[in-house]
Amino acid sequence: MLIRAAKPRPVIIAARKAARAAGAMTYAGNPCHAGHDGTRYTATRQCVACAKAARLAQTEREKAERGAK
Repeated sequence: MLIRAAKPRPVIIAARKAARAAGAMTYAGNPCHAGHDGTRYTATRQCVACAKAARLAQTEREKAERGAK
């Protein structure tokens, strides 16, 4: 039986500039317009929770489109 080690939790960096310099994917920014906690991607400044919701919505649209054909 193979036991995998838990992934280390990423360190949340408050400033985008510092996060980019450290090579982090996310940083703790201001809360978004939807009221999420403020975790954002360093490359795009997009809210992580909003990005996930958009991906899920897109997947559902694609599934519905495939089913309609």
